[in-house]
Amino acid sequence: CDWSSDVCSSDLKRRSRARCSTAACMVRLACLVLLCGISSNAAQAQGVAASRPVVTAVAIDRPLAFDGHLNEPIYERVAPFSRFVQYEPANGQPATEGSEAWVLFDTSSLYVSVRNWDSHPERMVANELRHDATALTQNEQVTITIDTFHDGRSGFVFLVNALGGMLEETFTDERNASRDWNAVWDARVARFAGGWSVEMRIPF
Repeated sequence: CDWSSDVCSSDLKRRSRARCSTAACMVRLACLVLLCGISSNAAQAQGVAASRPVVTAVAIDRPLAFDGHLNEPIYERVAPFSRFVQYEPANGQPATEGSEAWVLFDTSSLYVSVRNWDSHPERMVANELRHDATALTQNEQVTITIDTFHDGRSGFVFLVNALGGMLEETFTDERNASRDWNAVWDARVARFAGGWSVEMRIPF
């Protein structure tokens, strides 16, 4: 299915902070909100402009290496989504640092992979590995929110920082976040000369 990539609730947007380094991935990732089950046709039927960016989930028939490096052939064959924009400080403007994202799936899992470019990787803030630690939200990170209810108000958050630290939580009514929920999922990260990359695997 196709998932709209730029529908973010106000609370989700407030969770995102942008700097002119890889932390600007918070700007970029704020636009990687996956609304499960919404096809592009359905979105247009609800009055959404046809020009709205769409991320297409691609089926894979062989396992990923799942090491964070994003060097499998699928990443060459499938064009990434890269039309990320800022929330702050210049709302709606192109992101100051580039990102490329893929949404893949097989019979058992959903995969979200992101390559984050950074013109100053030496400035990255990544100093937390404790699971569900609040400090993870202050690190260089990629976060996705899956809105399984398609209400724009409730969902499931998955965060991975540049060290591989992980956080997940649920929220309702655009707030009431809870980290008591512990999901079964996994992630791998890797560094490259121009930034870092991540692969997330979320079982169905």
